[in-house]
Amino acid sequence: MEIIPIKCSVPYNVYLGENLISNLNLFIDKNYSCALIITDDNVDKIYSENCIQSLNHLFPIYKYVFPHGESSKNINEYIKITNFMAEKSMDRKSLIIALGGGVTGDLSGFVSSTYMRGIDFIQIPTSLLAMVDSSVGGKTAVDTPFGKNMLGTFYQPKAVICDINTLSTLPNEYINDGLGEIVKYCILSGGELFRKLSKPFNCNNKEIISDCIKIKSEIVSSDEFEEGTRQLLNLGHTFGHCIELLSDFKLSHGKAVAKGIYLIADISYKNKLCSEEVFREIKNLLNFHGFNLQIPYTYQEIFDIIKHDKKKNGEFINLVIPENIGKCKIIKISFNELHQMMIQE
Repeated sequence: MEIIPIKCSVPYNVYLGENLISNLNLFIDKNYSCALIITDDNVDKIYSENCIQSLNHLFPIYKYVFPHGESSKNINEYIKITNFMAEKSMDRKSLIIALGGGVTGDLSGFVSSTYMRGIDFIQIPTSLLAMVDSSVGGKTAVDTPFGKNMLGTFYQPKAVICDINTLSTLPNEYINDGLGEIVKYCILSGGELFRKLSKPFNCNNKEIISDCIKIKSEIVSSDEFEEGTRQLLNLGHTFGHCIELLSDFKLSHGKAVAKGIYLIADISYKNKLCSEEVFREIKNLLNFHGFNLQIPYTYQEIFDIIKHDKKKNGEFINLVIPENIGKCKIIKISFNELHQMMIQE
């Protein structure tokens, strides 16, 4: 087992290894009054019982199951969960266990950060995307009709427990989903990680997963609340979130991010912010891993969504530009300038 420290305002560890779910009692404090496992209906069938068996001798365990998918990451589901917790008389000494992918982690974290002004939670990511990205860093959120993650907090978990064995039950489409985020880290870091991903990805490759977590750990530790360098992690996300919303979340996050990465690379190249070689390297990497790079929406449709982006500052927004492989840059740009960049041929 590998232990990766996250050095932020509330330090914690990411545990990366095998058969960790069956041994949760080794990672969790015994002094909680009770615990609530929050999970979706797909993950529940596979892993909930193992979690319960590992912990039920420590304290009472409750379980809340919601319908899988991004459409459940909303304020209505949040209210249902908090009402369930109140009905069970859960108090400030309770623990939330987020068992599942990115939707589960975001929703559970938002519940944890607001219920009784904040209770402890632990992330147990069961998807590749959640392991390499969303479970680390303390971002919690729910979506609104105006955009993805419009309501949220920064709230760090007590621990992140990544059991590699859970990846063996993932369909290929979910592995591909996680690869969208891994490609992001490859472009941000370049070097050895970029070379590693020039070969077919195997979800048993703990080394690549570990590399991504360490890159995010370094960025989050230096800028926990996204005031500067942490914005680099938004590479491909500004456009990706728009594409997700336009698809009514039928397109998964990782695949939308891949399209967003391609789109910002294309726009950067056409506006002479990166070379043709950089654009081609990014495009070839995405193609190599089987991403569909077709953009099914017009630039105008995407631009209209961007104007509601939660990261905007008045008439300006920050964009992450891939200047080179291993060198990305945050630029502040007006919406008028962005519109001109997007229509540039």
